[in-house]
Amino acid sequence: GWAGVALGNARLFRRVSDAVRVRDDVLGIVSHDLRNPLGVILASAGLLLDLDLDPATQRRELERVRTMGTRMNFLIQDLLDVTRMDADTFSVYPREVSVRDVLHEVEELMSHLAEGEGVRLVREEVPEDLRAVLDRDRIAQLLGNLIGNGLKFTPEGGEVRFGACREGSHLCLHVADTGAGIPEEQLPHLFERYWQGGVRKDDGAGLGLPICKGIAEAHGGTIEVDASGGGANFRVRIPPLEPWSAGGS
Repeated sequence: GWAGVALGNARLFRRVSDAVRVRDDVLGIVSHDLRNPLGVILASAGLLLDLDLDPATQRRELERVRTMGTRMNFLIQDLLDVTRMDADTFSVYPREVSVRDVLHEVEELMSHLAEGEGVRLVREEVPEDLRAVLDRDRIAQLLGNLIGNGLKFTPEGGEVRFGACREGSHLCLHVADTGAGIPEEQLPHLFERYWQGGVRKDDGAGLGLPICKGIAEAHGGTIEVDASGGGANFRVRIPPLEPWSAGGS
């Protein structure tokens, strides 16, 4: 009867209100995340244009511009990916790649961010013939997000280490930091969208880890974290999409 209709309308209104509140919260977080690096870029550009700086200072300001621009690009990519996940259009395009080349690419992308945070970024060596079938860009994005997450948690002078190895028939990617670790009660929420937890150097939209989970699962893999030994150690296990081309059967 009318009571059922009214109850249904009330529930619908509540869902819509919750969705609007989440949207407004996310827009506020994203606006904050974009405004801060944009402010740095504008300040550095002003210095470069208005002052006669020595070459070393010019280079330092240009490095700040590049670092902040990279951060903004990461956030925009994350937002686009969450939209694709919501629309069920998120996909990967695997092909055979050199795992070592992917790690080199990630190191080049993330090294200046680590330098800006005063954190040492360590790429572990892997065999030259370690190859796998995966989406190179997405796996680089996954590792970049995990490293970026580690940089947020790790104090100046700390270390973020990443690498890859073969575990049976699976490829295992790992990223570990020397930060404060993750309280046990927060572990179940790590891969929830927009969730914030822990002691970070700055705020964030809470999209990086859920997207890592989406990338791993799109490859048929899994992601887990171990924070029992101090810091956080993320491990991603990806099954072979076809037989290994080198170093295996």
